[in-house]
Amino acid sequence: MPSLRRFPLALLVGWLVCGPSMARAQRFGQWSWDAFVGVGQRQNETLDDSGLLSTYDQRRIRTILGLNGFILHPHIGQFRLALSTLASRSKTPEKLTNQSWGASGELVLFPYNHIPMTFHAAHNILSYDGLTQEETQTFGIPSSVTSWGGTIKIRRGFLPGLRFATDYSLIKFEDPGINDQLHENQVLSWATSSGKARHRIVASRRKKQYGIIPLTTEDWTLDIQEHLELGKRWTWDLFNLGILRDTTYETEEQTTNQNTDLLQLQNRLNRTFRKNDIFSLGYSLGLTRNNDGATAQGHSSSVSYSWTARENLRLTPSLSFAFSRFESRKSYAPGASLAAIWNRNFGPVDLVVNGNVSYNEIRRDTVDGTGKESSLGFGTDISIRDATGSKLNKELSILLARNELRINDQVLTDLPDLGISTTELSLQDQVKIRLTMDRQWGRARLSSYLDWQLLRNSGGSETPDFTRQTWQHNLNLDWRLLTLSTTGNLIYLRQEESRKIASVYAFLGWKPWRRLRTKLYYRYELREFDITSASKRDRFGASLAIGVGDYSLNGSVYYGRDAPGSDNENIYQGFSWTISRRFAGWLPFISNVGRRRGVIL
Repeated sequence: MPSLRRFPLALLVGWLVCGPSMARAQRFGQWSWDAFVGVGQRQNETLDDSGLLSTYDQRRIRTILGLNGFILHPHIGQFRLALSTLASRSKTPEKLTNQSWGASGELVLFPYNHIPMTFHAAHNILSYDGLTQEETQTFGIPSSVTSWGGTIKIRRGFLPGLRFATDYSLIKFEDPGINDQLHENQVLSWATSSGKARHRIVASRRKKQYGIIPLTTEDWTLDIQEHLELGKRWTWDLFNLGILRDTTYETEEQTTNQNTDLLQLQNRLNRTFRKNDIFSLGYSLGLTRNNDGATAQGHSSSVSYSWTARENLRLTPSLSFAFSRFESRKSYAPGASLAAIWNRNFGPVDLVVNGNVSYNEIRRDTVDGTGKESSLGFGTDISIRDATGSKLNKELSILLARNELRINDQVLTDLPDLGISTTELSLQDQVKIRLTMDRQWGRARLSSYLDWQLLRNSGGSETPDFTRQTWQHNLNLDWRLLTLSTTGNLIYLRQEESRKIASVYAFLGWKPWRRLRTKLYYRYELREFDITSASKRDRFGASLAIGVGDYSLNGSVYYGRDAPGSDNENIYQGFSWTISRRFAGWLPFISNVGRRRGVIL
């Protein structure tokens, strides 16, 4: 006699093979249902330097049942409710089984009104049979996943362009020694234009608790951009950036807290004349506060006049004054500069040259006395563009700068301390090269760029030298059925302690027809900070997706290496496959004001 425990499995397999075909709602406001049934397998091995650690072979069944409906009328409210289940069984000595039960909902209110609102929530509970409390089994295994969020927009009326969005996700783990993995993000933004003014304000809060790695970061950010037209010839531009960051790294031995507060403000007042001459007044402010509460501040002001000396030559002389203060140290830097922009065509290429020469006299007041130094700086930015009109557009730009006066640091949000290290005025050298290419062949297109920058600070009497190197590259190729994409980023900052962040992603896709897709990919990530040990991982993979009618077949293989905050490297390799089918149909309920029969009130 067959076991009753296998009856649900037989029923699902039967529905997968013989279930009804896809159907669509037939009237505006008609309710509908949809379902998903899938069976699959996932098998992987975990190895380290000593050999095989564990093997895992999981067979799973996943189902989803959804209901789509309306509240009174499609213009008033739309909703979706869904229930999902996942049952799996692993072929291990412990015969570990896993069940996951989940519920989710989406609600859209007034989707076509001037204040649309969207809300979503989901909760999944995972349970395991045969799981012991040994760390080798429970490390990194989740017990529940919760998420919710929403978005509110104002399209017109009071404060048009206002948008508020919030997202929350929480992952709990079986191992009580692992912190919850938490991600919170709230964003309030307003972008609009009224008359002669343009406004853009973004206020956000982001909190990340990484769970397995005992690192928590919380950011409060305010970004303000304003543009005002003051009369016919006067304009005013304001740029403001404020960040409050709190970083905590907690281990059994100690807890490390690192706080960094930042404020950067830039103002510019412009006056235009008949021949496109521009008179400008500028002021910028930079404030930073480090972990022990010490505050550094930097101020700079400038006045400049730009005019067209010849048809292809524009000159801009300027005067400036900068001041910085950190604890008992002060720095002053009056200066003058002359900038020029010159362009000319040389047959197949267009040449644009931006050059400047500057003179700064820096005076430093410290408890040990007063010092003074003078510097002559220069900079040039050369841009060479293709002017042949060929299908391959090329542009090469080279920036060289020597003895630039540094007031406000560039903000690097991926670093725990934002990359800010300003304690006094100092001079810096910079080299930057950027190559851009774009080519069109009928339906095929190639676009790519490579960007490299090296910035070196010469340091003041109390400021340590630092070097920052950044790499960025991107390549995209779309050719008929083939898609190739690669991206890469590297940030390397050396100042007493080195910090490094790197990521590479390469993707190759082939889609010979609409229901067949193949993909190859490679991903590499590295994070190395002075308050944590290095965390690096890389992964190779390939996948195949085939669709026939209502059926889908997906398969993938992968190989990865992972070293999360330790010197021990684990190797993961395995494969997975899934065969699934989707169903949908309409229900005899119609939410449409004006029809009596079938209306749900």
